[in-house]
Amino acid sequence: AYSVPVYANKAGYIDSIDAFAVGIAGVEIGVGRKTMNDSVESMAGFQFAVQRGDHVEPGQKICTAFAKDHEAAEQAANRILKSVSINSTKPVASSRIIKEMSSE
Repeated sequence: AYSVPVYANKAGYIDSIDAFAVGIAGVEIGVGRKTMNDSVESMAGFQFAVQRGDHVEPGQKICTAFAKDHEAAEQAANRILKSVSINSTKPVASSRIIKEMSSE
């Protein structure tokens, strides 16, 4: 497998990571299938080094893209960079629990 690091292009805080865009990038490198007949590439994927709210500096690694060839890894890395929003202000922390449900 080939790996390509993704580096922050500016200083600031990770405001958001577009999960849908990451998912599409994953499908493009073989993490998932477009059709039932597509194969899954076991060596493909992403390893994020940051999460929402983390402070980053220009050139700091935010993710590594893994794919079966260098070109695919490069394309996935570019998609990942576009999916990460970096802002000058730290995002407000929000609860990961949206709603609690009970049987009552």
